[in-house]
Amino acid sequence: MLDPRGGAERGRLPGALASIATEDARRVGAVNVALMAGIAAVVALVASAVVLLRISVPLGSLVLLGAPPLLWAGHLLSKPLERRSRAEQERGAHASAVAADLVGGLRVLKGIGAERAAVERYRTTSARSLDATLRAARAEAWQNGTVLALTGVFIAIVALVGGRPAASGDIGLGELVTAVGLALLLLGPLSTLSWVNTELAQGRASAARIAEVLAAPEAVPAGRRSLRPRWTDGCGCAVSRAVR
Repeated sequence: MLDPRGGAERGRLPGALASIATEDARRVGAVNVALMAGIAAVVALVASAVVLLRISVPLGSLVLLGAPPLLWAGHLLSKPLERRSRAEQERGAHASAVAADLVGGLRVLKGIGAERAAVERYRTTSARSLDATLRAARAEAWQNGTVLALTGVFIAIVALVGGRPAASGDIGLGELVTAVGLALLLLGPLSTLSWVNTELAQGRASAARIAEVLAAPEAVPAGRRSLRPRWTDGCGCAVSRAVR
């Protein structure tokens, strides 16, 4: 944005660029925290599966085979959130840009008596930003609720599968309690992975907006000719004739 050659400001108001440099950059940075939490959750899942395998092979196999489809379902459910999150950021940035533009030209607006038109313009822009924010919030709530419901069903299946060997005497009561406890423990890592999917979806949407700014063509391209030394000053240093 501060490159002397310019280009990032094409088609973008200063307020929009400020939003990209702050809110979008924050969401992209939050991906680092989400990745660390995701790795910790995967380690917890693997450790639980190993313990369950030692108690009962069907239980451990169920966790190892059931967790990947559950994670894939969470990834698919994050796609609508990614699209709506990008629209939310674009609308919010546009609202900030309009506000900054109106404040910057406040004296001119008052001078020509255009306060009412300025208010209507911002009210319309703000309402569109609010609609985009609500759509993104609904998508996030729908994704979290659906993943939480799927996680609950998965844990119930694990408890049911673990109860049958206990009823038949294949595993002891203590092992059943351990298996059920581990199944309940899975709720934490699986919920964390659901949150990680949300953060990654928002981060991907913001990263695309940042990439558009970074890939903007230069407004002032570099010259093709190089400056060659033509004469020397008093200290013997080469100085270009163009500089002279």
